Amino acid sequence: MNLRHIVVATATMWFGSPVQAQPVWLTDQFLDAIRQVESGGNNNAVSPKGAAGPYQFMPATWAEWGGGYPFEMASDPQIARAACKRYYIWIDATITKWQGHPATRDQCCGAYNAGVGTLRRVKYDTRKLPIESVQYVNKVNIQIRKQEAHDRAVEAGNN
Repeated sequence: MNLRHIVVATATMWFGSPVQAQPVWLTDQFLDAIRQVESGGNNNAVSPKGAAGPYQFMPATWAEWGGGYPFEMASDPQIARAACKRYYIWIDATITKWQGHPATRDQCCGAYNAGVGTLRRVKYDTRKLPIESVQYVNKVNIQIRKQEAHDRAVEAGNN
């Protein structure tokens, strides 16, 4: 039994659902990268398809994960961030349950963009997702590396 299984088992015991367990990769840095890729950091971004806010929620997804707030609140950075986090926790738990072992950050990122059903249809292989979703995962990873390089530079400047 690995640490992920212990966390899920503990969450299930305390909360009745493994959805409460947060994956270790779901960090502020990751959420910042998602926000940057989704909207360029623009809290008021609206896509041609109707996705809104810094994390580009579609109305139906917001209705499920927006914490009971009206869709207009998808532009509030704190509320939207919390919704994004809840949604990623669910994506991670769902993929982990379906494939029988812990989901990866890239799988969850691809599922956020393409949908969990699409990821399941390609047998959890992110390279087989639609090209838009493959590019999305790559953009998020590039953004994370940029943030890590920036953080290292700041840290080096403080020493």
